[in-house]
Amino acid sequence: MAIDDALAVILAGGQGSRLYPLTWKRAKPSVPLAANYRLIDIPVSNAYNSGTIRSTRVITQFEPHSLTAHLTQNWTTKWGTGWRSNLMVLSAFQGLDSSWYSGTSNAVDQNLAHILNQGAKLINILAGDHVVMQNYDHMNAFHLKHGADMTIAYKPVPVEQARGTLGTLVSREQVKRAQKQVTDESDGIWCVNFMEKPLDPPETDGKAFGSMGIYTFNDDVLEFALEIDRKKTFGKKEDVQRDPRKYTTHDFGYDIIPELLYRGLKIAMYPFESERVAPDVTPGFWADLGKIKDYYEINLALTDIVPALNMRSEHWPIGSAYGLPVKSNMPKLSGLFGAGVVWDECEIINSVIGPGTTIGRGAHIENSILLGETYVAPGTTILNAIVDHKNKVTEDIGIDRAYDIERKFFVPEDFDKIVVVKKEYLS
Repeated sequence: MAIDDALAVILAGGQGSRLYPLTWKRAKPSVPLAANYRLIDIPVSNAYNSGTIRSTRVITQFEPHSLTAHLTQNWTTKWGTGWRSNLMVLSAFQGLDSSWYSGTSNAVDQNLAHILNQGAKLINILAGDHVVMQNYDHMNAFHLKHGADMTIAYKPVPVEQARGTLGTLVSREQVKRAQKQVTDESDGIWCVNFMEKPLDPPETDGKAFGSMGIYTFNDDVLEFALEIDRKKTFGKKEDVQRDPRKYTTHDFGYDIIPELLYRGLKIAMYPFESERVAPDVTPGFWADLGKIKDYYEINLALTDIVPALNMRSEHWPIGSAYGLPVKSNMPKLSGLFGAGVVWDECEIINSVIGPGTTIGRGAHIENSILLGETYVAPGTTILNAIVDHKNKVTEDIGIDRAYDIERKFFVPEDFDKIVVVKKEYLS
């Protein structure tokens, strides 16, 4: 099996309800990031930069229109439309043998013919909403070297970070050490147990092995796994817990991986922390933007003088519709600025200003994210806020919390430091 025979499948159909109201009227992978980008640009760029992935399929469902338009206008021209090198958007549809997707594995299953007809022997299943720079060639080479049937990218994370939020892997080495058995070098490679978002994840030295939701499958193993899953009865998690051989939720983490382990297939664990994408990219950075807090913090972290993730890498470029955002670190003008931003004499501190935004004289914006196409009136202050597209801000935001709540701005329950203004809310 050749390493240059790979195809990427990006799961981009999720609603992303925990990111509401940013996911109101848009799919989660379509949410803007760092001024000029959308979340989907990251996995598509990773696949494009990974030289051995010839084709990519993006599976959409929830609010797919802006996402599909973005991919069609900005990415299909880069990939091309040839048989061996192309990007294709696969939208959910209702037909004789199809329906709306009922889970991540079902989304892939319903598009399996489109995926397999390229003849690729390795299939990479990728999340469409993670912030990570990864060369999938490295993971695929690891997969082939160890003769795995499936490989899962993982990263050791603090137990509290994994608790109830991340799938957790258990290696053969962990089991042997717990039983005080002698281990060898290969024991850390193989997964012997997998739990989807456990409340009490197994740990080693205070760290859990968190699944990144990034997988490599042999084509025949993926087909085999989905055939088994297809024959099961769709049910709730309680049904699966009671009888996992009969029921399924059609989820890779909750159903597919445990089933393959039950059947004795070889699942390898790819240590993402060893990943070296490019000399100007900090290794090992990965963020799953599950909540508003995560989204807010990663955007502001990208404004740092030396950001945790260098999205301006010369060696591993992240594509966007607008090119690189302008970055400034001046005392009264610091942050990321998207295409077409216009500002008069004002103060913008540690903020992200999206494309097409106009900011009036004397305005003060600090620790905030404006997604774009917004007007900020002269003399207006915005503090600790996220303002979605197409708003007209004529009064202060983030100064008077009681007034913010009276205006029905969104305040995350677990992160009341900020307020969020919904798309097209202020006009």
